[in-house]
Amino acid sequence: LLHIIKSESKFAITTTRTPGYTQKTTIRCKQETHHSDKTPAQIPNLISLRTAKSRANSLTRLHHDPVIAINIMKYNSAFCSTIRDIGYDGFFVHFWSTLQLRIYKECYSKLKIPTISFDATGGCCRKIKRPDNNMSSNLFLYEGVMEVDGKTFTVCSMISEKHDTLSICTWLKRWLKCGVKPPKMVISDQSLALMSAIVQSFTQYNSLEEYLKICFKLVMNIQINEKDIPNDINHFVKLISQWTPLKKSKFARTRQLFIRSMTLLLYCSSMEETKQILEAIFKVALSQYDGLCLGMTEETPCAKSKKYLQSLISKKSSYLQAFDNVIEDGIPNEELNSVDENNCADIDNSFMNWASIIANRCKIDVDQLEGEYDNAQYVPEIVPLVLKAMKLYPCWSGIMTTTFNYGDATVSSCRVESNFNNIKNRVFNGDNLPIRVDNFVEKLISYYNGDHLLLQNSDSVVAKNNINIEDNLGSNISRDNCANNYNSHTVSSNKSFNNKCHLNNQELDTDCIDEVFNISDINNSSNKNTLQIEEDNDIELNENRKTSTAKTLNKELDTNIICLPCKNGDFPTGIHRCTFCNKSVHLFGCSVKHVDNEEGYGESRICLSCFNELQEKDAEEQWQKKRKTPNQFHSRAANSYLVSQPGFDHLDLNQKGSIKSIIFLKNGNTFQNKPPCILPEIGKVILNNSCSPDSLMSILACAATDSDVYFKFLSGISKKDKTAKFIKSMLNTKTKKIMHKERILLLAPYYLSRDKQLRGISMIDAMDTVSSTAHKLLKNMPSYKKINRCTNFTCEEFSIDQSCEIITLTAIDGKIDVQKEIDSFLKTESIICSHCNSVRNITVSVKQNVLIELVSLPKELEASISVPDINIISEVQQNYAGEIMWTLDEIPKTLNLKGRTYFIRGTIIFNSGLRTGLRMKSGHYKDIACRTNNFWEVYDDLKDNITQPKSIQNNVELLIYTL
Repeated sequence: LLHIIKSESKFAITTTRTPGYTQKTTIRCKQETHHSDKTPAQIPNLISLRTAKSRANSLTRLHHDPVIAINIMKYNSAFCSTIRDIGYDGFFVHFWSTLQLRIYKECYSKLKIPTISFDATGGCCRKIKRPDNNMSSNLFLYEGVMEVDGKTFTVCSMISEKHDTLSICTWLKRWLKCGVKPPKMVISDQSLALMSAIVQSFTQYNSLEEYLKICFKLVMNIQINEKDIPNDINHFVKLISQWTPLKKSKFARTRQLFIRSMTLLLYCSSMEETKQILEAIFKVALSQYDGLCLGMTEETPCAKSKKYLQSLISKKSSYLQAFDNVIEDGIPNEELNSVDENNCADIDNSFMNWASIIANRCKIDVDQLEGEYDNAQYVPEIVPLVLKAMKLYPCWSGIMTTTFNYGDATVSSCRVESNFNNIKNRVFNGDNLPIRVDNFVEKLISYYNGDHLLLQNSDSVVAKNNINIEDNLGSNISRDNCANNYNSHTVSSNKSFNNKCHLNNQELDTDCIDEVFNISDINNSSNKNTLQIEEDNDIELNENRKTSTAKTLNKELDTNIICLPCKNGDFPTGIHRCTFCNKSVHLFGCSVKHVDNEEGYGESRICLSCFNELQEKDAEEQWQKKRKTPNQFHSRAANSYLVSQPGFDHLDLNQKGSIKSIIFLKNGNTFQNKPPCILPEIGKVILNNSCSPDSLMSILACAATDSDVYFKFLSGISKKDKTAKFIKSMLNTKTKKIMHKERILLLAPYYLSRDKQLRGISMIDAMDTVSSTAHKLLKNMPSYKKINRCTNFTCEEFSIDQSCEIITLTAIDGKIDVQKEIDSFLKTESIICSHCNSVRNITVSVKQNVLIELVSLPKELEASISVPDINIISEVQQNYAGEIMWTLDEIPKTLNLKGRTYFIRGTIIFNSGLRTGLRMKSGHYKDIACRTNNFWEVYDDLKDNITQPKSIQNNVELLIYTL
């Protein structure tokens, strides 16, 4: 059999080798195969195979329309007791089996706290093609999952095209009508649509907004109620970690501090605990300054709050024990929250407004205070995000657990997430998801039937009392049969009705699936919520209680809306009314704009109560396809923020995430073996002994990198000052050759030798003391300015101004208090004017950078110059200046000068070859820069790179401080 025929020669060879090969077969192959064909026509191509496969698959389907196929499945004996309701436009299908209901009832009576996790996922089913060739919306799979003795059990499922509150609520209420009891605890993501649907289905409240306000009354002991709602921490921590102000902070510890501080709120069991932690968070976020208060020994509120939060994070067990005494002593919430309870009417019975009042008080407390240095955690943008999170505080914390006496502060929805993973990656592993919705439903139901049979037959699920099961079996079957009867339905556009069950008006509105008018798109965050609900034995009684309770709540809540004109007694005149409830409202304060009405006199508005309800009704479940790539960075697990962090109270919160580097200046001597630099009007130039200016420029460049204030100062004078321009170039230029040329241009006016070397080469020898170098290069960047003014305005020398680049302080035997000596130097003096005998006042003002030269004199010299006999001085040796040997820890890190805090930026040290204890005329300068992280770096221009300092004493000659 020939598979590949390329040419007529191929036929000739084959004919001679194959016996019985007839002339007729040869002629037929020539007719059907061309010279350029790679395969004969008898072998099908890929398109033909794909078409054949598609036709074969279509023959196995019940109908080419997936919706009609599911409808046919419903009346099939294999699926009649599982598929409950079907909607056509928008499409949905509710399905749970009789076996699932039986297992749930048995587990409900067995478990102490029946808990169900609800969630949604996409990417399972294809969109449905409409008759007009348009596609439907995305189809999501909704499931309720519970844990039974360590095993996963799916309670109910839904595939829906619509993802609003009404669709989800209808699904849950249909499930309750099958004779099951609502769970005591429900875990869901913090999707507004899913949360609102759970509240409406499993509680007596008609909206999530009402539920949250009732929770606030409960914790404040204003009103007694029976219902509760707590939350899953993993999604909540993930939400906090994605806050933009925390992600953009340049200080690495800022994100850690605020995330861990927010997780402390999870364990609060009283409002007093919550208030203390919130105050600490707000004071840290709103304070511009940290450390000690200026002119005082007391710490700023920011510093106290940081230490408080760090201690709680470091020792969470001690934090919990601190409030155990309050609980054991039986101190009521009235005493703990006396101030807050008095203002309950003013804060709209809302956790968010209660927290906003705390934030405003904290802002007033820290607004006028100044500390010794800036606060690295100054992030005022985080305050609105914290307030927004506090709106759902009873949903993501354990604040309600003491009120309802069950539940935990932290819960997880990993059960439903692992179930979705099992469905996608194991059950449908051989399928290329998404697939047709009818194929997906059929295979998923078949899987659940087998899985639930195994679960029912396991010893862990069988109840201890078999008699009770047998007694309840008949009633369960009768209820299931009744459920099957009323689930007969009509597949029609936009509707799916329950024909044989009695429904009240509220249920009819819920059961009818119509188009929902979207006023605004609500972006739902993904943070897991746990809804804890008390068991209600009579579903119908619970439904009837909703209407009466809701009316009473609406009246109470409407009177507590915050509106400044209403609080001042200026009530609405009736010109503006709410579109939905027709209540009179103000244009601003107690209403928002309606998108469908034009602005002007008498325009319709929406009151705040209706607006909150509309947000819940119009909210939709959001599912985003976010798949990790193999090389994607693995972020920190959310639950890691809940673990105690011993030693966190010792961390430096001012530490930056990274240190920006500057260009490393090499000594001019290292360029001796390289061609000399050629400059215009000068010619060939070589540079020698540049350690003094290199050390000075490197420290000032580090200061400009680490201090925004000093960088702005340099930017302002860089156009007229060459030194400032050179320092800025060190931050951006990466080429050492360019910087070497600019350095020669900077030093040439001061150190260029007039004598020419061989071949006309000029020499720049920068061998000089660092103080002399500063006097030459920093003329426009002085350390201080001394103003000498006479009180006599007619004096010939009325004002004498003097600026100097360096402040020289004298140490005796190497011992000096820098802060004390410089305060004495900056004091205002009064002298007698030599021109008019009037009083002259001498004041000293400090500039942006302060260079302090330290000179050590022997104690004998101090005594000799204090005696009247001046001749004794001649008996002392001429070389008096000694060395000041300090370790880096002994250098003062900050100085308070004229009410402003100056930070150490580095020190210039001098190394001589001789150990005489005195300053020598020959040696080498190098600088040790102090970066923002309190991290020291050694810039030695004779080395190849930056090095780390050693723990030894250094000969400190110059200290450099900047703002």
